Amino acid sequence: MKWRLLSDMTHKGSYNMAVDEALLQLHSEGKTPPTLRLYRWSQPTVSLGYFQDFHREIDIDGCKRNAVDYLRRPTGGRAVLHDNEVTYSVVIRQELLPGGVLETYRQLSQGLLFGLEFLGIKAELTNEEYKGEISTAACFDSPSAYELVVGGKKIIGSAQTRKQNTILQHGSFLLDWDLDLMLEVFNLKAKDLFVRTMERKATNLRRVCLEMGLDYPKIESINEALIDGFSKALNIELVAGELTAEEKELAQKLMQEKYEDDDWTYHKAIGMGVTR
Repeated sequence: MKWRLLSDMTHKGSYNMAVDEALLQLHSEGKTPPTLRLYRWSQPTVSLGYFQDFHREIDIDGCKRNAVDYLRRPTGGRAVLHDNEVTYSVVIRQELLPGGVLETYRQLSQGLLFGLEFLGIKAELTNEEYKGEISTAACFDSPSAYELVVGGKKIIGSAQTRKQNTILQHGSFLLDWDLDLMLEVFNLKAKDLFVRTMERKATNLRRVCLEMGLDYPKIESINEALIDGFSKALNIELVAGELTAEEKELAQKLMQEKYEDDDWTYHKAIGMGVTR
């Protein structure tokens, strides 16, 4: 099967989320092919999970002090500070990738696993939901089922939603992190505990490379590894492409009317379907 590849794009957060939803909507209508998208963020941005309480989880004053943008994702899960990372998204109709949420999550995560292997990093997929106490609302302080860990520490976090019989899964591959900035933008009751938890349960590419004695790869090599990983896991051919005019138009509309709208950002939205 041939999929479209969209890569090497950097945009503001609201547009990134709008593009992901536009891809989902137009692919569900049969207007576009299955798509793997790799992108980055033009400024540090906190994305809140679909079901989270904005004012409980995010320190809006801390975001403003540090020029950190904020928004609500269309997918579930917990808050993520998108900064030094590569973000991926996959959009595919359920008929083309059959299975329940966890099964398709596992299949797509296998592409990430192979991608890390192509970078020389031995990783594992967690095989069950995290059973311990979740200490914060931040995504990377504990792994969920079929997420990527290196040495038992989470390095890629993902989330999935389904709408109109179509899957959207996207996630963050941490290249590095700024724990001090996280302390500024998340509402945390115990900041020392958060730092200890992140150090114990999460990692990033720079740390892994130092620990393994690997050269830190260029962003082009990281993208290439992820592309090869998804190609191998899903047995697909990825063909470089661009957004269609209709996708661009819809993304602009969604950005302005949804992802930059206070009603969506500050209040839990409804109607997006099954989320993880």
